[in-house]
Order: sequence, then C-alpha cells, then structure tokens
Amino acid sequence: RDPQRMGIPRRTALAAAACLCVVSHAYAWAPMLSPRLSPSHFLLKNPSASKLGTLRGLRANPITSSRIPRHRDSLHAPTMGLASGPPSQGANADGLVHFDELQAISGRVEMLRNRQVTFMRGFYNPKLKCFQHNPAANERPSISSTCLAVMTILKDPKMWTGVAGRASTAEICLPDMRDSLMEAEWSMDPVQTSQLLIAMTRLKQPADSPKMQAAITNLMISTASASGIDTKKKMPVSVKKLKEWASGGDGQGKGGKVASARTEQSMYLTYWCTQALFEALQGFDAEGRPYVPSDQLAEMSMLLERVSALAYDELCRQLAFNYAGDNAKFELVQLAYALLVHFETSGDLTKEGKMNLGSNDDRMPPLNMKLAEKALDVIFSSQMENGLWPQGTPIDPVGDKVRGDVGNSFVFSFDMLGSLLATISRGHVELFRQYIPQIHTSLKWAEDNVVESVLSGYCDVDTRVSSGTFLRGWRSNHLKDGGGPIMWCTAQVFLALTQMRVLLSELTNNDILMEFGGVHGIEPDATAWRQLLDADLELQGEPASLKQSLDDNLMTPIVNMESRDPLDSMTGLGLSGSSSSVKYSLILYGPPGTAKTTICTSMAKKLGWSFMTIDTADFLAEGLAHVASRMTYIFDKLKALQRCVILFDEVEEFCLDREDKTLTMESRMLTTAMLTQLNDLRRQQKCVFIVATNRLRSFDAAVTRPGRFDLIYLVGTPALKERHARFVKRLENEGIHNITQPVFDASTQKVTQELASDVVYEYLLEDWDNHVRFLNFAENEAFMESVMALVRSKQLSREAFQALLQRTMVTATIQGAVKEEYVQSMQLSR
Repeated sequence: RDPQRMGIPRRTALAAAACLCVVSHAYAWAPMLSPRLSPSHFLLKNPSASKLGTLRGLRANPITSSRIPRHRDSLHAPTMGLASGPPSQGANADGLVHFDELQAISGRVEMLRNRQVTFMRGFYNPKLKCFQHNPAANERPSISSTCLAVMTILKDPKMWTGVAGRASTAEICLPDMRDSLMEAEWSMDPVQTSQLLIAMTRLKQPADSPKMQAAITNLMISTASASGIDTKKKMPVSVKKLKEWASGGDGQGKGGKVASARTEQSMYLTYWCTQALFEALQGFDAEGRPYVPSDQLAEMSMLLERVSALAYDELCRQLAFNYAGDNAKFELVQLAYALLVHFETSGDLTKEGKMNLGSNDDRMPPLNMKLAEKALDVIFSSQMENGLWPQGTPIDPVGDKVRGDVGNSFVFSFDMLGSLLATISRGHVELFRQYIPQIHTSLKWAEDNVVESVLSGYCDVDTRVSSGTFLRGWRSNHLKDGGGPIMWCTAQVFLALTQMRVLLSELTNNDILMEFGGVHGIEPDATAWRQLLDADLELQGEPASLKQSLDDNLMTPIVNMESRDPLDSMTGLGLSGSSSSVKYSLILYGPPGTAKTTICTSMAKKLGWSFMTIDTADFLAEGLAHVASRMTYIFDKLKALQRCVILFDEVEEFCLDREDKTLTMESRMLTTAMLTQLNDLRRQQKCVFIVATNRLRSFDAAVTRPGRFDLIYLVGTPALKERHARFVKRLENEGIHNITQPVFDASTQKVTQELASDVVYEYLLEDWDNHVRFLNFAENEAFMESVMALVRSKQLSREAFQALLQRTMVTATIQGAVKEEYVQSMQLSR
C-alpha cells in the first residue's frame, strides 16, 4: 500500500502486484480443477511469484472452429464438412473426426507430399553441392536450408530413391553435401548450430571431428548461460574444451568461432537446442562412436534438468497470462515451444530411452498431461482463419543481429505445427483428434499458397526464348509479399505434411483396432515368443524348426527393415538385403489345438506391432445376403492399417476349392472375391496377414499356389525335445531333477537306477511316431502331469507309461480323419 515507506522502489512494487494478480487468478481455478492441489500447496511449493511452477490445472477456452472452406482448384480433393453439421458415415456420435474423413484428408496430404522431390530439386545447386535459400538471390549455399533439406529427405527416404543417396553418381549425393556443410563457416549461433548438429549426426559425420565437438560444446555453453547456469562452476569440462577450440582447436592452428554469451533465449531456440543435444546423445557415427564424450555426460544431464525446469515454469507462466487475459505478456510461440520442451525433457520420455544418463533421469519432472491438454487448447483456439498462427515476437530478440530478411526472425507456422505433431503425438496421438479440423485448415493453406517463380537461364538473342529452372514451393507469411518460394519454408511445410501423414495414419489405426477389437502394439517384447514350444517342420525335404523358420524368414527381415539406416532405404537395401525379401503373408495350417492363434499373438508382441483377428462372424455381421459388401468394407479398413499382424481365423468357407461341383455359384464368387482382396492387401506391404486353418487341403488351388502367399507352414504338435525340456523344467521346479527310477535291463536281467528325465525321454522316443507325436499341447500337459505323479511315487515303468498313454489317446483330438489329414499335410510347407 505504501512502498516508499517500506523502502521498496515503485517499479518493484508494481511488478509484485502484477504477479499477485496472475497468482490469484490461477489460485482461484486450481483447487476446482485439480483436487490433489490444495491452496497451501500452490503457494508454498514455489514462493517465487514469477515462476508458477506448480500450476497444474487451468480451465480451457472452448475451441472455435469455422466451417472448412471449399476447394477452388484442381489440386484439391472434394470438400468435407469437418467442423460443423452432423457426424458423417466415418464419424461417431461424439462429433470427432474418424475413418472416412481421416482417409480423405490423408489422400490430400499424400497429393502434396508426392510433390516433395519436384519442388525441392529446384533449390539444389550441383556446383555448390548444397541447397540454396533462394537460388535467384545469390550463388552462396544456405546452411539452414541444406540442413532442413537433409531432415526432410531422411524423414521420407523412400520418396527420394534414385534421386538422393550415398552413391557419388546420385543426383544429390548426401556425403558430398555433408562435406560441403563441413567446409562452410559455422556461425555457432543457436539456430544454425542446432540444425547442423541434427543434420550431421543423421549423415553420420565422424564423432571425432573437432568442428562437431565444438558445436556440441558451444550449444551446451550457450544454452546453459541463457538458463542461468554458472558455466565456470557447473560446467568446467565444457568451458575448458571451448577455450581450447577458441585458441586453435579447429585442427588448422586457427581459433574457432565461439558463440557469444547469452543471458536469455526464446523457448523456440531452447527447443532446437534441446532437440540437437538429444540427437547428439542418441547418435553414433558410422564406426559406432558416440557424439557426446563420456566426460560431458554429467554436465549434459545437469543442463537438461535445468532446461526442463525452465520450460515447465514458462509453460505455467504463459498459461497463467492467457487465462488472466494479459495479452501484453502472453506469447503464443513461447507457450507452444515451452510445451514442446516439456514433452522432450519430461521424465516419462527420458525413462523410455530418450536419454541414457544414469540415475539423473529420475530428476526430470513427470509429464503433466493435464497441463499439456490445456496448452493445446490455447494453441489451436488461437489459430487464424487461414490456418496459420499470429506472428508473435522474433525468434531471437536478444541476439546480436537478425540475419537476412526480417521475416526470417519469426517462427513460420508450419515449423511450429510440424514440431507439435512430431513431438507430442509420440505416444499421445489421440490428443490431436479434436484438432483435426484446425490441422485440415492448415493443409488448405498449403494447398492454396504454392508459390511459383522461374530462374532465368540461357537466353537466345534471336528467339528471345529463355531456358530456366521452374521453382515451386512455399513462402512464409511473415515475409514480404511478391517474392518467390523459399527453400527453408518449403522444407518445413513438407516436414509438417509428413507428420500429418503419421498422425492421420495412427488415428486411423486406432479407429480400426477399436472397431474390430484389436490390440495396440507397444514396445517389442519377445517373452511370449520364447515361451512358445517349438514344432518340427519339413521344408524342401529337410527337417526344420517352426519358430526358427518364422524368425528367419518373416520377423527378422521386418525388424531389420524398420531399424535400418534411412540412407539405406534410398537404395532399397537394408541389413537384410533387398527389401523384396520381406514377407507379408503366411498360411499356418495344422490340426486343432496346436496354438496357431498363440503363435500369431506372440509374433505381434515380438515385433511390437498391433494385433487383430478377423473371423467368419465379422463377414456375416450384416447377414448372409450382404457378405460381399461386408467383405469389401472390411478389407478397405485393413488396407489402411499399418504395422499390424492380422489373423484370418476359420475363414475356410471363403477359400473353398472352386472345382468342387457341390459348391454354389455364390460360394465360388466369394472365393474369387477373397483371393482378390488378399492379393490387394499383400500389395500394400504395410501389415503381416496370416490365414490359420485346420484344413489346408480343402483350399482352392489358387490360394496355395506359389506366389499367392509368401510362406505356408505346418503348425504341428510340440517337438520331442520341447516336450522333454518342459518335463525337465517340471522336475527342477519341484526340486527333484536328480530323482532316479528303477529300470529293468533285459540284457543283464538286472534292475538299475537311472535319472527319471532320461527314462521319460526314452519312453517318449519309443512311442513318438505312433502316439506321442499326436498329442497337442493341452493333452501333452495333462499326460506329463500324470507321468510326474508316477515319478514322484517311483512307480514309473514302461508298462505304466504305455498304459497311461493308451488312456490319453482315447480322447485325443488328432485321430481318425484328423490324424490322416495331419500326416498327409506334413510335406506341404514351403
């Protein structure tokens, strides 16, 4: 009330009053929205009024979205009303966007993405071996544009097959581009250094390069200084390395450039720095050497902890400004990138392998999903009608200078949108479903705002005909109107489009799995696969293992394909050789009770893929009269799935032999339709689908002919060695693995003591071909439990074993016609 009497400067008093207004507003809402957060907790957790580090619950503004405008040119697909009106066929009653709309938007995204190579090639200068910011403006390479081009190419490498690659004969040789970047002068400012680190680690620049080490250290020191860390005390190793670089660490006896000291930096710069540091932490060069030396890991950990805390405080602060209506201090771009840094550095992600810094991971704050949801509400409700966001403050308002055109110092909306989709949708894709209309509006802007220009080349004096390069791309709305396309803007749009495709695909997957009762894939887990009992297999007349064959011929090639270097994807070669070696279709046949379904679910778990089952009931869901249309509906959904193991269980009625004269015309037509649909599904090469059957010989010849399915394997009963190993495990679990049994030796007419495990193996082997082979897993379990009882009582004998086996075979599943089918099918695997 009277600051002068208390000796407090007037400016300080006004600042304190403003902070109290913000705190009181958040204080009023927090208890209602977060029951676990008491008022006393809110005030005492962090007494600093300028850092609302404990603000966890805020009321969201309703999202205001207008109807999406109609497309006006041939580039666009038919318009969909996504923002208003009743739910369409693909939407649920919840009013959210679902399958049909997602597919329609995906088609338009793909239409733009398919122009990626055509658009970006025009900015590549083969003489400079780099991309240019604006080829019409000058002949110098652009480091930022080249780095963003590298990120775009490696994000979607298959699209660049035959154009970009490792080979020196490639039109865009990535190693040459890497060398050009290394030869260029690095300014060591946060944006350029971050982009360079990301690009160079992905291009496998040697880790011992002095320039790379200097870039990492510069970025650490710069970010630490801006985060309020006393680098001399807290980061002595990095400070020492930076001094060595400045005094001649460039490898040529010259002093290397060092970033100027900073007292603060925007969350946009912090996000890029964090991305680059994580990329360096996770990256290894071509020889397997880490980019971050071990002596800097502790300092890196401390730095990221500090950045994480600052991002969380800034996220809370910006939300408080927004909900207090303080538009003078609220900054949308700061909010968006504070949210992104919070996601990148949260404890949830670090524990999932984002970092490997030991116990320090636990110091990272947990991911606050409630806060994230409110921040996304604010961000997307602030979107302008044209699909972009307001300009905001400059990227680096405290930097030494603004490089280039003044517009370059503001965040391009597609840069922000692409970053949001790439970072937050990782594991939290459903957060974006309600914002599909806004994302669709941004897509509309990209469709409507393709900029074109022609670079004049050779001009014929007589004909006055000029041959030049035709440029197409995008230009940031923050730049002056009337100019041509800009490379970095074009790359950022394509990066955002790629993330849109990933988002739409994952949302589509979720819809399909929910409709058909599928199970979402998580992290690869081979536990269930290891626990499966193996079965014998005969391939080309040679004995084989079912599990080993599935592993070698199906799962390992897929794992190698998914984990291969993006550079290898451009040549179609991965760790497993040609991409055509990957198998996507399989028939598993065998008698009932041989764990065909369990094998399929275990495969999905080992791959980390989703799993779903389609059976006859799914095709008959709308009645017998609508089977054909239902089949089309189901396969349309399945073709949109990605990374899923699909099991077609008990669908023999749709694959029957069309030569069978007893079949009706409708049955023959269904078989034909099923074959066509399976063939189309195979061509997608996005999912593994498996047909499981007990009666392979009843299938139409076109189903089993070579080329229709990649693999056809018999799933038999457990192999002899597997049964014995499981019995030995039983003995070990009961602590009687050394127990012996009296055995009568006919040759010596004497009774000897032998290990029970050896005796049982001998008995199993004697009756293998006649009886034991035909016991499925469940029957074998019950039989071996009875054998265990004989062992415990030391009454095991050949006669007792065979008597027990005879009683078990009376109720065995595999006998009669089933046994005959099993025996005759043993050689059909291929």
